[in-house]
Amino acid sequence: MRIGTRGSDAWRPSVIAAWCERFTTGNVVPLGYDEVIETVLSTDSSEGRISLPVRQIVGGRVRTDINRVMLVTGTNIGDSATDSPIHVRITAGQSIIVDYTIPDTTQDDLEGAEGNVYFLPVLSQFTRSQLTDSSIVLSIEGGDAWLPMVVAMFGLDAASGQPGTIVPLVHASPWGFGVLSRDAEEGVESVTLPLAPMDP
Repeated sequence: MRIGTRGSDAWRPSVIAAWCERFTTGNVVPLGYDEVIETVLSTDSSEGRISLPVRQIVGGRVRTDINRVMLVTGTNIGDSATDSPIHVRITAGQSIIVDYTIPDTTQDDLEGAEGNVYFLPVLSQFTRSQLTDSSIVLSIEGGDAWLPMVVAMFGLDAASGQPGTIVPLVHASPWGFGVLSRDAEEGVESVTLPLAPMDP
C-alpha cells in the first residue's frame, strides 16, 4: 500500500491511517498507520517524492492493552460545522477511563466537509474486552449544532509515538445518530456509540 500526490503543491502528512471493512462480515480491520513521517510528497522532485509506502499495522485483539485513543471525524457538507466543543467519555464498569474535551487545534476543527484526527489521553490502561455497547459516549458542549458523516475511534497500544497495534473501537460510517446540539430543538446533547465489529 502506498500514498501519493498528483500535484506539485508539496504536502508532508503528520499521520496516515488506513483501515477497511470486511465485505463478508463488516468487521473493521486496521491496514496501515504511521505518525513518524519525514517524507514530503510532491510531483516536483526538488521538493519531495511522488509517493511513499504506508507502514503496515497489526490489528489488536479484545485483550490488547490500550493507552491512547484516536478519534477520526468527518463533518457533513452544508450547514453542519460547529464551534462547540466535542467531548468523549469512555467507561469500563464504574471506572472512567477517558474523559476528554477536544481542544482547538491547528486543524480546521469540525468544519463542513473536513476530516479531523484527534488523540485522546487515557486515564488508565484498558482493553476492549472491558467495554460494552454503552461504554462510549460522544457529546457536544454547546448549542452550535454539529452533524458528522463519520466518527471512528481506535485504541492504540502506545501512549505516544508509533503504536505496534491498533484496536477498532467505534466505526459510525455512515453516521446515523442525527444532529448533536445542546439546543433540544436542533438535536440531542449526546449519543452512545456501539462497539465496532472486529475480527476475534
